[in-house]
Amino acid sequence: MKTLINKKTNFISKFVSWCSSKPKKRLKIITIASKCYGKQKNILLFKDHKNPIWQCFDKKILGFTYKEGYEYELIISDNDTPQTVSMVRILTKTKKVSENIP
Repeated sequence: MKTLINKKTNFISKFVSWCSSKPKKRLKIITIASKCYGKQKNILLFKDHKNPIWQCFDKKILGFTYKEGYEYELIISDNDTPQTVSMVRILTKTKKVSENIP
């Protein structure tokens, strides 16, 4: 029994050490507008709590499929490449027309 506890403690210790050696990913909450921007309508608009003005979102959101007519609130995290972010979770998906879109 003591050996099993020691093995489990050793595994947990190694796992915690491995996790803390990984670079931390920055999480951010953003709102995606219900309409896209541009002639091909392929540029997402977003805003966050720091800047409530709609802006073009120039990165690809991995794991997220946009559907026009819905406003989304997402948690995203940075990736190793500057061109992409990953969706962590959809907080809200609301059928609505987003307000104050340019």
